[in-house]
Amino acid sequence: MTAPHDLDTSPAGTGGLRVVIRRHAGLLTTSAVALAWMALALRQPDTTYHFAPVIVASSWGAARRWVAAGPGSPAAGLAAAGGGGAIAVITAAELAWFGALEGPTLWGSAGALVETLAFAAVGAALGYRFVTRRRPGLLFAA
Repeated sequence: MTAPHDLDTSPAGTGGLRVVIRRHAGLLTTSAVALAWMALALRQPDTTYHFAPVIVASSWGAARRWVAAGPGSPAAGLAAAGGGGAIAVITAAELAWFGALEGPTLWGSAGALVETLAFAAVGAALGYRFVTRRRPGLLFAA
């Protein structure tokens, strides 16, 4: 029979799965949103999900701010912007490779890859703002 301490999944006794999830909330959230975008785009390649890259790239910063329950440092903001932006760009590149970015763009050009990369940059900047904003807002407490 196993004792309760044998079932402890905490890394080196630091608080368990909850701590791991809080520490990697940005990565987990951004990955989940990117997978949802990928599933939608692969299902309907002729539809462009214009704001999906914004949501993917900014979700790292949103999750980081939500978990921290307060503003972070500019370095934490840059890390969130870089991580979210990188996952959005990688997802866009994969979707372009699979031919799932064949829908129309907002400005009428051919192919949605350029639009997707521009919106990923906007989302990364928004993720930075989520982490570093000092004043309270609709989504986050001060």
